[in-house]
Amino acid sequence: MLESNWGLVDETHRFVGKFGNAVCCGPFSGMSYPPRSLDRHVTDKLLGTYEMELHPFLEEAIKAGPEQVIDIGSAEGYYAVGMARRLPDATIVAFDADGWARERTAEMAQANGCSNLQTRGLCTGQWLVDNVRDKTLVIMDCEGCEIGLTAPIASCRSHLQSWWLIELHETQMPGVTRTLLQRFNKTHHTELCTSRSRDREDLPDFLKSAMDLPVLKWMDEHRDPGQQWLLCRPRPS
Repeated sequence: MLESNWGLVDETHRFVGKFGNAVCCGPFSGMSYPPRSLDRHVTDKLLGTYEMELHPFLEEAIKAGPEQVIDIGSAEGYYAVGMARRLPDATIVAFDADGWARERTAEMAQANGCSNLQTRGLCTGQWLVDNVRDKTLVIMDCEGCEIGLTAPIASCRSHLQSWWLIELHETQMPGVTRTLLQRFNKTHHTELCTSRSRDREDLPDFLKSAMDLPVLKWMDEHRDPGQQWLLCRPRPS
């Protein structure tokens, strides 16, 4: 496992030993990570700096009061459980094809007292057609399946007042950015968000002056430069 070989799991355990297993800041501040979810590189998530470029959009979507959140590619449950905590009256559906991910998401939900979350395996475009409605937030990180998953819903009107956050995998599927922009421009206000490097100013205040700790390594998300997300806001009805 590369994360272990790179020493990233050791850094996760070092971080937890010093600061605990709860997210320090960001939209999901206070969310606890169960022990079995700590055998991965999650220091960026525990710090609360993970995908911080998306924080303003997430806060805006939360403020809109979604009744349903669909997380496609939930991994250990960072977004799914985070949203379940922030939106206790909403229904959260977490999809992941990996059984390990589904187990960790369920464990994290239990550890954080979230009874409004359900886990599922593979998501399909037809499921989205049947279930996406107004006041739905869709968070999608499906490693290159974005075009196929969103194609069936493009011709439907049931999703006009839904919010979408889609991680784009242009290197795996060239043309996905252009295709999805064209697809969602017809129904939503769209925006591309691009990742950026981290510096000490991104840290929680209590760590900004910590010169003896590998804080930049802890924030490193090990993603391709220029990673982009498509952010889709509903048009006024």
